[in-house]
Amino acid sequence: MVHIMKKITLSEYIATFDDDGRAASVLGITERSAAAYRRGERAPRRKDLPGLIERSNGFLSYQSFYSDL
Repeated sequence: MVHIMKKITLSEYIATFDDDGRAASVLGITERSAAAYRRGERAPRRKDLPGLIERSNGFLSYQSFYSDL
């Protein structure tokens, strides 16, 4: 049996934290960026995606940023 885990979006991942400051600390971004990503106002630059994926400890993948993958 194959288990397929749905990867969550960046916005969903940030929302799992108590506040944007904690998410920002974990992801290595500013609190303002975390808030903007959570609200869908901004998206991270393509060059920043590998670092965000790595710092999320497997919760995020490229699929988290590109819904058509």
